[in-house]
Amino acid sequence: MHEILSYDELYQKYQELQFRVTRFSSIEQELINTRDRLDQELVVYKRLNNFNSEALRCNDIQQFLQLVAESIIDIFEIEIGYANFKYESKNLSDHPIIALEGGSLLERDIHEEMEFLIDRNIIGSKAKLFDREELVNYLPSPLFNSCIISKKIRINRSGDFVIAGAIGSKMALNYNDFDNRSVTLFTVFLQQCEVILNNILTIKRNLEQIEQINLADRELKKLSMIATRTKSGVIITDKFGRVEWVNESFTTTTGYLLDEIIGLKPKDFLQTDDPNNEHPKKMLSEALRLKQGIELTIQNKTKEGNIYYNLLEITPIFDDSGELLNFIAIQKNISEEVHYKKQLEDINSRFELVNSAANIGIWENDLINKKVSWNDVMYHIYDIKKSENYNLFNLWREVIDSEDFEKMSKNIDLLVQGEIPMFFQEYSVCLPYSKNQNRFFRSFATTERDENNRIMRVLGTTQDITEGRTFELKILEKNEELLKINRELDQFVYSVSHDLRSPLLSIKGILTLIESSPSDEEKELYFSLIGKSISRLDTTILEILDFARNARLEQEYTEYNFSVFIKDIFVDMEFISDDPIDLLFSCESSEMVFLDKPRLGILMKNIIANGIKYRKKSEENSFVHVLLNEDESNYFISVKDNGEGISDKNKLKVFEMFYRASSSSTGTGLGLYICQDIVRKMNGSINLNSELGIGTEIKITLPKIKI
Repeated sequence: MHEILSYDELYQKYQELQFRVTRFSSIEQELINTRDRLDQELVVYKRLNNFNSEALRCNDIQQFLQLVAESIIDIFEIEIGYANFKYESKNLSDHPIIALEGGSLLERDIHEEMEFLIDRNIIGSKAKLFDREELVNYLPSPLFNSCIISKKIRINRSGDFVIAGAIGSKMALNYNDFDNRSVTLFTVFLQQCEVILNNILTIKRNLEQIEQINLADRELKKLSMIATRTKSGVIITDKFGRVEWVNESFTTTTGYLLDEIIGLKPKDFLQTDDPNNEHPKKMLSEALRLKQGIELTIQNKTKEGNIYYNLLEITPIFDDSGELLNFIAIQKNISEEVHYKKQLEDINSRFELVNSAANIGIWENDLINKKVSWNDVMYHIYDIKKSENYNLFNLWREVIDSEDFEKMSKNIDLLVQGEIPMFFQEYSVCLPYSKNQNRFFRSFATTERDENNRIMRVLGTTQDITEGRTFELKILEKNEELLKINRELDQFVYSVSHDLRSPLLSIKGILTLIESSPSDEEKELYFSLIGKSISRLDTTILEILDFARNARLEQEYTEYNFSVFIKDIFVDMEFISDDPIDLLFSCESSEMVFLDKPRLGILMKNIIANGIKYRKKSEENSFVHVLLNEDESNYFISVKDNGEGISDKNKLKVFEMFYRASSSSTGTGLGLYICQDIVRKMNGSINLNSELGIGTEIKITLPKIKI
């Protein structure tokens, strides 16, 4: 029989049962929560597993980073996924690789804020959580509400890898905040990414190395084929210069088989002892000692002892660490080329000798390389040193006469255009740096063309014809002078015969009158007329003597006192005029001069005599004033009078032979002509300024001759 419990006992039992039910409910909820967490972990695990499966199939870094960014969003259920890989290489083509997924913000803004936070995460664990409060400390207006970001992970010594996840400020309410579990899971995910990316880079590097090996193998096969089939001899030595391999062409040229020379140095059996071979041998030895490449021509000998010339090119081969492995030498038998070159040099030497003896310069304008070159004679012709660095075209352009340059340029254009095959031209040059500055040259020019008829260069010769041209000019000058003398001689003979016969005929007529003259007074008048005719005849003879003396006198330069010289002339001229006239002299420089005194005497007497003869009869204060002045180079003599003067129409003719500008003249008209000729022979100049009724001034400039 069951025991009947009391109310209190029943109530106690009820409370115990109620407590058990509560405990059971709590355990049940914990079990439910545990199941949910397990389900969530299972989802995360599946997502991680899916990520691993897909990531292992990636062979491209960009593809992998994009998968990482997408997986961060899926695994952590956040707004933004970010992955970044930066190569350590300095190659400009290796740009950073960035993958960004999700988010309503601009990619540029997200990337900039990520870069900023990456630089902040330099210490601590591999992953760091930035909450809103910490982000505000770094940035006044952060784009993210929270962010989890990794440190820079160095992958396979190739570059730095960073991943990050973030929740934007505007979308914060739609996502759960990060917690410690997120940091742990993010660290695990980062480790997986690190391993997979390392594998991708390793595989990529291995593939690149395989490709390089394949490429090197292909190149090696090509080089082997070239080395075997080339007509040039090929020698491969070790780093000490000992033969390891030679090709068939080497054996054909030298007669040595590989088995005979392997382990030997080429210098021991190839090089000759010719003294001319010493310099190339030293250069070769020095290059090998310094582990440097070299190209030179050296004299070698075959196994039978036959001499040949070898164009040798040696290249050192180094490994990646810079260690010398081998030398590769390529040699070409150029004996025929050397022989032909020597023959050509001998021909050129003889040609240069002929040109030098004939003083013919050779020049070349290379139109392809834009270079002008001269031979030694050209430098001699232009009187410059070959060692000096001249721009030859500019030098030629500066010294040639401008008109001749224009003509030469047109001829060269016609030559280059193919309108003329060649041309000759004479031209003048002025060499400011040479003693003989003004020269005359004669050039010949033609062109050299290639097989396609394109002009490669303009070639030419130049010869100094200054001596011949000067001789020609002198002959022309002499001819002109002879023609002038002949014309003047004809005029001179006619005028002199007239001026000599006229006084004689006058005297003859007067003598006839004297014979029939009844009175002494008439006879006295007739004798006076005879005296005047004799004076006129004497004047003519004196002018003829001055003319002849100037033509034949040698240069007689002496130093003397010009003041004394002029005053002596004044004494001789004092009584020419019946009327009073003042003869004046003044000097604004030294009175001592160095001039041709005999010629200057004829010159000054003629000019002063003209001033006296053509004075104004009505003038009470007639004068002839001589003034001397000088500068560093010239003497200046002025003779001024206040006589009749000369009209404008006669000024240009007064220096002509036998021209009389005044009706009052009784002379032959030779005076000023003789003056002009004297001044010309003294390398000076004479000018006349005159005004009718006022007077005349004659200005003479005579160059100074160094004592």
